[in-house]
Amino acid sequence: MQTQKIKLYQERDFGEKINATFTFLRENFVPLGKSLLYIAGPLVLLIGVVSALSTSSILFNNGELSEAEALSFAGGTTAISLMSIFSGALVIAVIYSYFTQYYEREDHSQISVGEVWQVAKSYVLPFLLSIIVYSILVMIGFFFLLIPGFILMAALSFLFVLQAKEKLSFGEAFSRCFRLVSDNYLSTIGLLLVVAILQGILGAIFGIPVMLISGLSAFFSATGEYSMENSSAIVQAIFIVAQVISTLGNHFLYAILLVAVGFQYGNLVEQKESAGLMEEIDTLGGEKPQGSEEETY
Repeated sequence: MQTQKIKLYQERDFGEKINATFTFLRENFVPLGKSLLYIAGPLVLLIGVVSALSTSSILFNNGELSEAEALSFAGGTTAISLMSIFSGALVIAVIYSYFTQYYEREDHSQISVGEVWQVAKSYVLPFLLSIIVYSILVMIGFFFLLIPGFILMAALSFLFVLQAKEKLSFGEAFSRCFRLVSDNYLSTIGLLLVVAILQGILGAIFGIPVMLISGLSAFFSATGEYSMENSSAIVQAIFIVAQVISTLGNHFLYAILLVAVGFQYGNLVEQKESAGLMEEIDTLGGEKPQGSEEETY
């Protein structure tokens, strides 16, 4: 059964944007979740396994590594960082490809994984560039002064949705970001911070098993009652599985922040350009008035 589509171009206050975000995610949980799992899942799964193996090499050796193990750990950390950048672009591409198809299609209840992939694959490299530029500029902004960092964070958060929804190039999206967010920096920063905190709390839930195993290992190793070096293969396997689940959960939770940015985008476009009103006028204009048919006698 097809549910009524949530309006994108609509002025919303803070609470309404949060409500729209979680309503969208709840109604699209299965098709969006499948798209994330099938398209981005394999790479995120690999990151989780590599991360778990790197961490366990320290955890289950009481922090003592040979030279070869230390080099392996450093290599694993580098690989994780590089793969995480690419997986971030892939996750964003999947989410905004689904988001745009939801609003561009009449039947938004039948969006398949294949259809999402057909759109998402063209966004991966542009989004990769956007992630790198976004990260560098925001870090520079926070390094020199906090205020420029927050301003850049608020404005450039719309880079991805503009590239996906309005089919803009990087340069066009970059300049439109600042025009769109002008006079609305505080509301955008507030939304980003609150949603990021909510996302962090939910992400911590996925990380509880990993924290418990790591915390208990540190405690018992310090007391001398138990050495993680002597842990059974089952304990080590449980840690690896827990790390993989935590990695998957935290990657896919980015959907909350990205969808919230999508509705803030719709809110600002409606405020400045009345896009929703124009859509309604176009819809009314396309309807044939009753009694307009030619009558025959």
